[in-house]
Amino acid sequence: MLKSRLLREGLFFAFLVFTLAVSMLPFIFMSAEAIAPATDAAQSSGLGRYLPGQWSLQSFRQLFEIGDVPRFALNSLVHSFGYTFISLLINSLAAFAFARMVFPGRDRLFMMLILAMMIPSQVIMIPVFVIVKSLGMLNSYLGLIVPGCAHAFGIFAIRQFMLDLPDEVFDAARTDGCSETGLFIHIALPLCRPILASMAVTSFIYTWDQFLYPLVIMQDEPMFTLPVALVSMTSKHFGRWGVLLAGGVVTAIPSLIVFMLAQRAYVSGVTAGAVKN
Repeated sequence: MLKSRLLREGLFFAFLVFTLAVSMLPFIFMSAEAIAPATDAAQSSGLGRYLPGQWSLQSFRQLFEIGDVPRFALNSLVHSFGYTFISLLINSLAAFAFARMVFPGRDRLFMMLILAMMIPSQVIMIPVFVIVKSLGMLNSYLGLIVPGCAHAFGIFAIRQFMLDLPDEVFDAARTDGCSETGLFIHIALPLCRPILASMAVTSFIYTWDQFLYPLVIMQDEPMFTLPVALVSMTSKHFGRWGVLLAGGVVTAIPSLIVFMLAQRAYVSGVTAGAVKN
């Protein structure tokens, strides 16, 4: 029995190591190519191409010379943090209304929200572009951030979490004269910190890596986000793989840092409610 258990655990651990290796190898190879000197990257072949004999920051220096990387990074930061904050606020407000308030048509509206989750974002890209253009919000942070902040999945996830909160807490607060706004600020939000943290990490990483929508909205180069700017540099400097892969490393690092710092909160939010008393 013990041997069988150890065998299962060993196989499971080996599977996890293999999955981690497959997931990390592209990033490792990209990083190795970015820090390899240009001559080594051009002359090496096979596995030696990804095991540079010496390190060099030449590709990163060239990357900052050919593009305004700090400006692109600032655009991505404004996009990611702005979208994350506003989406959490709007989604949590809507989730509180669906979970803890009673009003006519609530269930039908929520059903329509669930149906909206089945519509791919690419389908509504043209209508959103037309609306943003008619409002004069092209090439602006508002046009980049505001559309899409009310996300159907975010509302659904936070609502489901709020439904699991004890009704006694809200009933006692209402008995003491607490308003609906007070219930939301002082009770619902503090109790929903796990799911809010999880949604914040997911929203930041999703927005930071987003490409298609910023490409459509931001049409002037100074307003490009990092992923859009990287593709633009790829078309202009095709063949300079060390520089382009250095741009890939610069683009990927913030997402990795955010996830590593908020990993515990993210896992807590994902697993919260999985086991009910």
